[in-house]
Amino acid sequence: MLRRRFIAPHIALITSLSIGACATPSSITHNDADNQLNVIPGENIAPQNETPLTEFLNLLTGLGISQEEQQRQADARNVRVQELIAACMQEHGFEYALNFNEGMQIPQTDFSLWNPDDRDWVAQWGYGEVLAPTENPGFSFSEMDAATDPNTEIQERLSPAERQAWQTALHGGPDYELNPGCRATAFDTVIAESPLGFVSAADEFAPLLAALDEMMASLQPEVSFAHDRDWANCMADAGHPGLERQWQAANHMSFEVFQVTGQFAGDFGFRRWDPVAAAATGDLPLELSQMREREIDMALADFDCRVAVDYDARQAAVVNETETQFVNDHRSALEALRSAFEQRS
Repeated sequence: MLRRRFIAPHIALITSLSIGACATPSSITHNDADNQLNVIPGENIAPQNETPLTEFLNLLTGLGISQEEQQRQADARNVRVQELIAACMQEHGFEYALNFNEGMQIPQTDFSLWNPDDRDWVAQWGYGEVLAPTENPGFSFSEMDAATDPNTEIQERLSPAERQAWQTALHGGPDYELNPGCRATAFDTVIAESPLGFVSAADEFAPLLAALDEMMASLQPEVSFAHDRDWANCMADAGHPGLERQWQAANHMSFEVFQVTGQFAGDFGFRRWDPVAAAATGDLPLELSQMREREIDMALADFDCRVAVDYDARQAAVVNETETQFVNDHRSALEALRSAFEQRS
């Protein structure tokens, strides 16, 4: 799971993340003797600030509202999806029970407990992979446990052939274009009914969205900037060679935890390891305890190198310059997009 501060969103994804970060240069000093940048231990990185496109990206992705409102909207969409699935299954001659256990769950995160821009926090929690004080801000999907699916009993009453037909009606057949299934059809309908679906389908906004995609591609984490190279050199000096871009450090640790804990299970990638619950008990197997030490070591080196090369401020400068130019070039289209959303919301 990508967790670092700068991950540029793709406009087509409803669950895209916001972008942009800013750091204070006050935590950097120059050593005139050797012209090296030095970290002042204990200094922290300034929190994320809004960028020129934040308002429009929040509009498109549904971010920028309270967690409670996000959950309310997610619940409303799920009710609509389940009703559409039930109607579709009935058309195929099958019984289907509304299953609200599949809905998106918006973690009610205590943001005061999640502060990866504070060095003391990083020294205690690393990236929050093995242990964490609270949920990492973001989205998660509730685990689709067959025992809680009211359709389990329905399927158990069916013959093997009927059960296969039921599954095909719900999930689709081998030829997805001809038979996408009731579930996918319901999701497509709900997306099309949303303001984002309307805007995405409108020819009027196609040039704007294409330009936005192109601009975002230029800011994707795979794109290397000078500050990435400086950060990578710093990390190598700190004993963590082989990294090219800043986001790879957190991903590396996330993958290590995944390998050891079986953190994700099943076809949908549901979380099995719970760093918040583990933090509450403090009971860690030896291998995970050792991994936590490696995680904190990596996270502290990452933090200190970000400070040492002024990473976040330089990244923010790139983002702000790129987004400012985009807003200036597409101001009228962005205002029209805002108006369209307000009318459809």
